[in-house]
Amino acid sequence: MRKFPTAKRRKKKRKEKRKPIIPFLSSLSWRRQKQEWQQQQEKKKRRRSRMRQKPERIRKKKIIHFAKLSGKIPESFQLLLGSLCIPQEWKNEATPRGNPSTRGIIRKKE
Repeated sequence: MRKFPTAKRRKKKRKEKRKPIIPFLSSLSWRRQKQEWQQQQEKKKRRRSRMRQKPERIRKKKIIHFAKLSGKIPESFQLLLGSLCIPQEWKNEATPRGNPSTRGIIRKKE
């Protein structure tokens, strides 16, 4: 889908195009500014990559949690388990049941 140029996006583009003005007084402060800006960009990048990793980590935590509750793990998660340290007997007893969309959630036996 094509993104339409909203006012916000247009403003952002304009800002990017505009070159930062180099202060005449000292090139030192300019260098410092540039460095700070680069560090901020790095931080942003790191934050973004962290956000990308998150769902996977949460998923693994959930699996472990539910496995501990019921002692069973659904088959749909078997592949993930290779990277986790989970006892072999849990892997063997894994049985998917119920709605595939809620398959990750194993309910405690009443």
